[in-house]
Amino acid sequence: MMRYEPDGQFWDAVISEYWERSPFVFEVPGEDAPYTAQAVFDAVAADGPRDRLDWMHLAASPTPSRVRDYVPLSLKQLGPRTEDGDWGGFFQRLRGKEFGLNVHNLGRRNPDLAQLAVLFDEHLSHVPDSPTPRRWELDTFAGTYRATPFGIHRDNASVFSFCLLGHRTVMLWEPDYFTPGQRDLTKPDADIIAKYAPDARALELRPGLGAYWPSGYWHVVLSDGNPFVVGQVSAYYDPADLGR
Repeated sequence: MMRYEPDGQFWDAVISEYWERSPFVFEVPGEDAPYTAQAVFDAVAADGPRDRLDWMHLAASPTPSRVRDYVPLSLKQLGPRTEDGDWGGFFQRLRGKEFGLNVHNLGRRNPDLAQLAVLFDEHLSHVPDSPTPRRWELDTFAGTYRATPFGIHRDNASVFSFCLLGHRTVMLWEPDYFTPGQRDLTKPDADIIAKYAPDARALELRPGLGAYWPSGYWHVVLSDGNPFVVGQVSAYYDPADLGR
């Protein structure tokens, strides 16, 4: 069983400088990583019921610019399978396709990962002057899409994202930068994203790095179109506790 336990300086820095305040990037030495690519693959490929929020989408257009330019795929039929062996085998099977997937409840699907939610809860659920998370979620994003299929958006979640494969750029804007319902939101349109990019804070991720961003930050994730995998640990809040 894996055991992830950053030193006290990490938790002290998160609590005093970043938690629900500011995004940052941090190093994650391989021997200290909370996730391994194989452990996350094993969780996604495991038999068992899917979470209602799990999805797998295929780009139906060479240059998707709207959510409906992606079509849903069956995770059961086309998602990672045990016989793929690992992420490399899975991406080889879907080579040439632009797609993405998001699978939740990794701790239920691979019990070796379940301790991560407990660990982050112990350190961060009772930070002074911060709302108490409603729940902790372990999930993964993987694929080859060049921009998040639902474009610039925000969540009621404080997110730690650990890069396991490939390269991703997390583009972030302050919570008051956009107005909810603004027409340029939720569109994976490269031109729209480029229009706002000069005002964004860009967090570059590759294996060996992790990123954190607070709840309420507007964000979209970009890639170079090559395979990527991240494992995430997120604290979800009640919108009322965040004043929304």
